[in-house]
Amino acid sequence: MRGTSGRQTKYRSTRQPASSRKRQSSSTVSREGKSSRLALGRESGVQLTGSTPTPNVGVVYLSFGEDYKALTTLSVGFLRRFGYTGPVRILTDSHHWRVDNLDCEIVNVPSPETDFGTRYYKTQINQLSFANTLLLDADTLPIAPICHIWHDLRFAHICLSLDLHPNVLHLIEKSNKDRERRLPEYRYMSDSGMVKNDLYNCGVMLFRRSSVTDRLFEAWHQEWNRFGNEDQLAMVRAIARTRSKVHTLAPCWNALPNRFRSIGEARTAGVKILHFLGTQRPLLERFLEEASCARFS
Repeated sequence: MRGTSGRQTKYRSTRQPASSRKRQSSSTVSREGKSSRLALGRESGVQLTGSTPTPNVGVVYLSFGEDYKALTTLSVGFLRRFGYTGPVRILTDSHHWRVDNLDCEIVNVPSPETDFGTRYYKTQINQLSFANTLLLDADTLPIAPICHIWHDLRFAHICLSLDLHPNVLHLIEKSNKDRERRLPEYRYMSDSGMVKNDLYNCGVMLFRRSSVTDRLFEAWHQEWNRFGNEDQLAMVRAIARTRSKVHTLAPCWNALPNRFRSIGEARTAGVKILHFLGTQRPLLERFLEEASCARFS
């Protein structure tokens, strides 16, 4: 595990009236005596600028609510356990979160006035990213070193793994989750001729900051705002709209745990990151029991 010489970002915010908070709010982030400006300005952008240089490589999490706070802490702990020593930035609405022993930067933002707050920020996360960023969902669990994933950026500016449903049509035909809520978006995808497009899982996302990815993220946020629901369907539309090249990550970087009986078995199969999606989260406790008494090298 990482030592106890931690680093934590402090935050002070100026809240806007509720009617304008979503579109325009501001906060000041101070880090090691230097201040940066975090501005949630136009609808399309979150920005982190200032005198502090942006590290070349880093991992970013989004964590909203107590359940995801616990999951994020667990995920970062495993990330450190398997040798990652680089920067970790956590975007959160929690103001009382000490992670000194994990050496993380906490960036506090207002709670979005939407049912899918994480997606509101996620579709703009390029503005709070590093030069090369690995975005991990809070319910991911790194179970091996991640050092080799950065090499995939030689193939494209953004790298994603295919979803459990490999294309939009498969999702529409096979998934019953929140079907009534999703129907208008399903119809839109069908009417737009995108049902055969690849569907990517956005829980593990590797990207390089560039004009290419900035255009993609801007389109992603705009497309997400169209329905305010499914970030992955919005990503399909954004990719098509910007004609962005996407490199498909190997399944080992975003693997479902129900295919394995333990972390050890997943590691033997070459898995690097497990993704405990909602329906598979009950498996997490069993996997952690095995991990607590195992020594991985």
